[in-house]
Amino acid sequence: MTFTIEPIGYVRGRRADPIDDDWGSSRTTIELDTTQVGADALGGLDAFSHAEIAFLFDRAPNEKIERGARHPRSREDWPLTGILAQRGKNRSNRLGVTVCRVLSVEGSRLGLALIWAVAPRSSTMKARSGSAS
Repeated sequence: MTFTIEPIGYVRGRRADPIDDDWGSSRTTIELDTTQVGADALGGLDAFSHAEIAFLFDRAPNEKIERGARHPRSREDWPLTGILAQRGKNRSNRLGVTVCRVLSVEGSRLGLALIWAVAPRSSTMKARSGSAS
């Protein structure tokens, strides 16, 4: 089965490299695309402590996609573990879901902490961040 997911928001943050560590201090903003969702789509989210964010690991290169098991973080001293049992970005469907702390809601902008998504390489590239719920 194949389906298309249109991005409804874009990551606007300081973190640009999709490395596996140090996400605890990560802070970013997701800016909703108001041509895809209403400007009031985040209304009421500021009453919540956390939001679920779905996103696409769009910068995982095809040649690094893992369909079976691998050593987490490429550490040969760690046991082989299935890619779907890890938080790795190199999964076959490239979908990521994470729970983030809500820092702020300002119009169509959502400030978050602890998010795995990274900013696009350039301001014209879509980061394909998902929705908050």
